[in-house]
Amino acid sequence: PGATALSKILGIPTSGAGAFENFNTAQNPFSSPNVKLGSIASESQFLAAGDLDHILETIRVPQAHAITKGAGSVVAIVDSGIDPRWVPISQRLGGWSGDGSDPWVDSSGHGSMVAAILMAVAPECQVLSIKPTPAGSSGMSSMDIIRATNELARLSLALNSLIISNHSWGIWGVKNLVLPCTIVLCRALCLLDHLGHGLFCWAAGDNR
Repeated sequence: PGATALSKILGIPTSGAGAFENFNTAQNPFSSPNVKLGSIASESQFLAAGDLDHILETIRVPQAHAITKGAGSVVAIVDSGIDPRWVPISQRLGGWSGDGSDPWVDSSGHGSMVAAILMAVAPECQVLSIKPTPAGSSGMSSMDIIRATNELARLSLALNSLIISNHSWGIWGVKNLVLPCTIVLCRALCLLDHLGHGLFCWAAGDNR
């Protein structure tokens, strides 16, 4: 019944909605042992896989660097926190965490993995660490994500800048993103985009 209702709301068959696919957890998006689709990949696991150079070539980063290296842009990583070793202190614009803990401490290593890719792709950008996940928690709640979105809006106004935010967790990072909260979140994101406050990048299934 839930899937049928969501299909009607989305206006597409549930088979195309993504969240109802039967994911094969044997798939291995990072080509490294014990890192499977739907699991939390850490910075160390990702780097050990040796995929970064291949990723950069695939998405044509060397060609992009001939045009820009991200100078003047503000990027927020919405994740488990960031190990500050990845981001030069002059490029750290600050951050926020849902429980008041240090957003520049990574709870799982996943946010640092994202930061490693970001600094290879846009080495001159300014970085915000947005950490919705409460310390000791294995996932974000609906309200964690909505509070983080509110903070992105506040920071955009304070900095007078569009913020590019990265959400590399898709359906796996949120343990209870219920439909009413999804609607509120989507409306907020659309409004921020329309007003020029945000550009939102979401995970799309890793290697799918």
